[in-house]
Amino acid sequence: MRKPYIYIILASSGLIAATLGMVNNVAGIYFTPIAEDFGVGIGATSLTLTISNYMFAISGILVPRLLKTVSFRKILFIGTLGVVLGTAGLSVAASLPVLYLFNILRGFSCGLISLVLVTMLINYWFRSSVGLITSLVIGCSGITGAVFSPVMTSIIQMSGWRTSYLLGAAIMAVMLLPALLLPIRLTPEEMDMEPYGKGAETATESAEPSSSTAHISPLLFLLVLISGVAASFVTSFPPHLPSLAEASAFSAGVGSAMLSVCMIINTAGKVVLGVLSDVFGSKRAILLFGILVISGTCLLLFVPQPTISLVAAALLGFSFSLPTVGIVLMIRGLFGTENYGSVYPKISMAITITSASGYFIIGLLYDLSGSYRLNLWIMLGLLVLMTLMVFQAYRSGTK
Repeated sequence: MRKPYIYIILASSGLIAATLGMVNNVAGIYFTPIAEDFGVGIGATSLTLTISNYMFAISGILVPRLLKTVSFRKILFIGTLGVVLGTAGLSVAASLPVLYLFNILRGFSCGLISLVLVTMLINYWFRSSVGLITSLVIGCSGITGAVFSPVMTSIIQMSGWRTSYLLGAAIMAVMLLPALLLPIRLTPEEMDMEPYGKGAETATESAEPSSSTAHISPLLFLLVLISGVAASFVTSFPPHLPSLAEASAFSAGVGSAMLSVCMIINTAGKVVLGVLSDVFGSKRAILLFGILVISGTCLLLFVPQPTISLVAAALLGFSFSLPTVGIVLMIRGLFGTENYGSVYPKISMAITITSASGYFIIGLLYDLSGSYRLNLWIMLGLLVLMTLMVFQAYRSGTK
């Protein structure tokens, strides 16, 4: 593989690591220390992440339109500047409203240079091994969260949350530098090159819908949208696993282990889904993952035992791959590369808003019912719905 293709992978990985890994996957460690410092509740501080994600969704949908009037390099620079300044600004915020304002800046800036832009880059630059490359790049968010959560927690314990945010801004700047410094462009044609693997025919590619059917069908769009939203709500549940364990009278160690094994599968699952998609096609890979998550949900509902719950938590870890890698591959296969920029931002916005709202809704339903069983039944229904929608989408897309 020649350097420009490697540069695209490196730059994309840095963008995802900084915007998703260092923002979303590390955000939770700040809620309690900020709440204690400001004398407010956890709900007030966790709202920072909700605000950030809403802005992320709004700016993401604007990316394809902005690319028509603003250069790719300028968007990278503006997004990077906003992410770094927004994070550094959090370190000097003297009140919650100021925290919210800086999260508006950071979330909006993240959306400019995150999933929408990165997946567009990958789709423009690669024709073969797209599943593997997409999963590896998006998987950097999970790895970043796993590595830096304990690091930043230690910084908070030693020097406070403000120092941790300031250090985080510096780390994010380093992660974003490859995209700014490496000689990359939005499309290979701008560098007198062709997409990697162009012209290569594989059995799995021929199994996907052909480009001749890659039009924006309202029905097909709706089927994919419902699939993504349903999967996204389910993805909001794993952070509640320790609370579920406590509600089930399991030990604290079991709850911690459930979350840990879920996060391990979260990272590995994205790569597995990408590989399976390249080998067997995205339809089979996504449906398989849907069945695995359904199985995990059923185990939590019907076999609430500590050991079985660990297995269930591992199976729930596959849910993270569905609204991220799964939906990206689904849209590319059903609508084609030429329509990706029109379809994905809209669906990504709905997924992000659902995920941001899901944390609150799941907690509210638990408070109202006194149990997680209602949530699990809702999840099971959404997973069955998602599986049916995925099956129908591919059936409609190949007609």
